[in-house]
Amino acid sequence: MIDVPTELTAFLKEEYDRCRDDTLDDERTTAIDRYNGEPYGDEEEGSSQVVSRATSETIDYMTISIMRAIESGDRVVEFLHKDSDKAHEATETIMHLLMDEQDGYRILHDWLKAGLLEKNAVAMVYVEERPKKRKELMASASQLAMAAEQGTEFIEAEETGQTDDMGEPTFNVVTLEEQGPKFCTTAVPNEEFYCSPDARTITEAALKGRRVRKTVSQIVQDGIDKDEANSIGDNARDDNTLAGARDQDRVWQIEQRKGGNRVVWWHEEFARFDLNGDGIAELLYVQRSADFKIFSIDEMEDEEGHPFEDWCPFPMQHRRIGQSLADKTMDLERIDTVLMRQTLDGIYLANRPSHYLHEDSIGDNTIDDILSVRSGRVVRWKGNIEPRERTGAFDASMGFGAMEFIDRRRETRTGITRLNQGLDDDTLNQTAKGQGALMNKGEQIEEYIARNFANALARLITKLARLLQNYGKPIEVPIDGTYVQVDPTQWPEDMLARARLGLGSSRKDQRLAFRREVIGMQSAALEAGLGIVDESKFYNSAKGFIADARLGDASEFFIEPPKDEEGNPIPKPEQPDPEAMKVQAEMEMQQAKLAGEQQIASAKLQGEQQAMAYKLDAAREEASLKQQLAREQAEFEATLAIEKMNREHALELQRMDREADLEERRMAREERVAEHSAGLAEKQADAKLSQNRAGGALDK
Repeated sequence: MIDVPTELTAFLKEEYDRCRDDTLDDERTTAIDRYNGEPYGDEEEGSSQVVSRATSETIDYMTISIMRAIESGDRVVEFLHKDSDKAHEATETIMHLLMDEQDGYRILHDWLKAGLLEKNAVAMVYVEERPKKRKELMASASQLAMAAEQGTEFIEAEETGQTDDMGEPTFNVVTLEEQGPKFCTTAVPNEEFYCSPDARTITEAALKGRRVRKTVSQIVQDGIDKDEANSIGDNARDDNTLAGARDQDRVWQIEQRKGGNRVVWWHEEFARFDLNGDGIAELLYVQRSADFKIFSIDEMEDEEGHPFEDWCPFPMQHRRIGQSLADKTMDLERIDTVLMRQTLDGIYLANRPSHYLHEDSIGDNTIDDILSVRSGRVVRWKGNIEPRERTGAFDASMGFGAMEFIDRRRETRTGITRLNQGLDDDTLNQTAKGQGALMNKGEQIEEYIARNFANALARLITKLARLLQNYGKPIEVPIDGTYVQVDPTQWPEDMLARARLGLGSSRKDQRLAFRREVIGMQSAALEAGLGIVDESKFYNSAKGFIADARLGDASEFFIEPPKDEEGNPIPKPEQPDPEAMKVQAEMEMQQAKLAGEQQIASAKLQGEQQAMAYKLDAAREEASLKQQLAREQAEFEATLAIEKMNREHALELQRMDREADLEERRMAREERVAEHSAGLAEKQADAKLSQNRAGGALDK
């Protein structure tokens, strides 16, 4: 928890107590009981206890009628701005987020029905941060490094043992990725919303807020310390009579849950309080528990920064809370219930009369026999005084006539007649014009309520657009049958939403009839060549007709006229006079004929010139080829001669080399022979000398 000035805590307690309105809660509780057909509490045993369901029938019919108008295909609310493309983009984006990404039908249904039944109803828009998203993927080492530099948070990383195309190792990794904020819309039950009773609008209230059931675990997930969350001492049991009527005491057992599942009341308040002492009350956003333990305080920059919008079927001038549709019927339902009971009691008495029974005629079985109502019954008595039936005059038509009178009064108050519902068989023979007039008169109140709801819806959608402008990111949205990338931060700040529902626009058949007439007038204007209609305006009428008829997207039937970069239709060139077009066509034909003849002559001359040029080119090319052939022949012969000379020279060299080699081998052989001969002669000389001298002394 945080340090909080005691003055702020005291202000919140005092203003919160002032917001409690038991009388208003009792009135709303009564309306819910009447819708559910609960007994009044004055029923008598033995008498009729039937309860008229006029309130339920009225609320259900009005809910169905207005929801049908909302779902009719046309936009109930649209944004307006001089940049029409941005306004159309914002309209489609907001309706996509409300109706497609959320349970928009249920949200609008609950908001609408609560207002019809409980005097007024509150809805809110807010931004909810989403937790990081776990994502598993396979990436290379370089990809992981790049992702880490960009701030990606890794939980696990395991090597796969494989490589990618670049030869890098790959990893199986688990990351946590940021998710964009979630934009939420919800209907707030009246027992969970509170507002200063003196405020004429929610915006100017000194205190407005809501209390919601949250578990201790949810509070901890929102960032509150665990010990502080567990210290919250209240539980989610509710002593509010309105909550009891709505829930029928079905949630009382949740107080038995313990630990993190323990459910407590959590308050989100917007208080006007001078926190900094400058004499100006700032708008503070406070989060606290039911026992006034304050956990956060934030100052809102925008004085209209609160998320709430409310609506009332029958607003009271200069008041935030007016009257409900149930208020118009509950007193008549009470009278109708009394008349129904009395009429039925009269019928019961006529069909099963009571008896005058003298005490002297009572036997052991007399009373039991009288109370046993069946055909051919036997009543046993004693004595001479028999029981006598008590009969009286009864005219059922008086009761039914009185009930018919009350039904007429209810139809006058609510505008919901049997003609609206198609239930009056007695009017089938009346003129269609008379029936149409009666139906139009009866639908005035219906259209009035529809407009009040649509205006509140426009304010709520404007708040949602502001949230998208401040916190949104580019998203893909289906616009005119094609998904388009939309950046809400680029929407104009002064763009506002306008209601299109109600006050003559809620009847689908009327809109279709009016569009047919407009399309007929536009077609006549186009055929007459008037400048008051272009393709773009005609396309808009056709697109609106398809939307009202709920035939799908206009792109399936028509091609949207082209537009320039600024989104403006590209005008088509003006069509000339037909006579002038005829004369111009004849002149163009003559010119085309002359041009054709000139073209033929020119083509003939050009052909001859081209033929002569072809011949010259062929002769030049033939001479060039001959020269090139002769040149190549001479080069070839010269090459052959050179090659022949080279071969002869090589052969001569080889011959000379062989002769020289033979000469060398001959000379070597002669040298060896000479050396051998010399050696042999020397040996012969030595042998001869040995024969002449036997040895010994010379003188002998």
